[in-house]
Amino acid sequence: MTASAAKPASRMGVALPLLTLLSAAVAILALSQPPELPPALAFVFKPLTTVLILLYAWGRGAQQPRLARWLRAGLLCSLAGDVALLWPEQGFLPGLVSFLAAHVCYIVGFCTRKRLGAVRWPFLMFGLIAAMVLGRLWSSIPAALQVPVVVYVVCLATMAAQAWAWWRGS
Repeated sequence: MTASAAKPASRMGVALPLLTLLSAAVAILALSQPPELPPALAFVFKPLTTVLILLYAWGRGAQQPRLARWLRAGLLCSLAGDVALLWPEQGFLPGLVSFLAAHVCYIVGFCTRKRLGAVRWPFLMFGLIAAMVLGRLWSSIPAALQVPVVVYVVCLATMAAQAWAWWRGS
């Protein structure tokens, strides 16, 4: 790569994270209660933040293509979830399913270095954290949502534990 070609890539390497941070801040301020910015901005900046994260991730992972593929698939599912949740009532179930699919993609990706559950202690640690959170929230979870919430929390704890095992397994 020539020096002149490296400069735009280097600028993009700095600009993309900054744009992502700015986009996330606008989305958070538009979704805050009460909104600090016009709520309509969330319809642009919430999905835009995920798109920017996806763009940042897209050029990475050439040395681990299977992991990169699964993480990109997870980010695409997360984007679908972000869009669905812009309409909280109608989009809750599609958003939940999209984010659940994203976490399953992340789990599969994190199994590229270590098989699922190969390192047990992170599963115990995140399982305990998940149980404590569920215990605190349980009385406020409607009966019809208790099973889906448990499935979702188990999936999140599994993803966190497997990510830890993947991270520490290098």
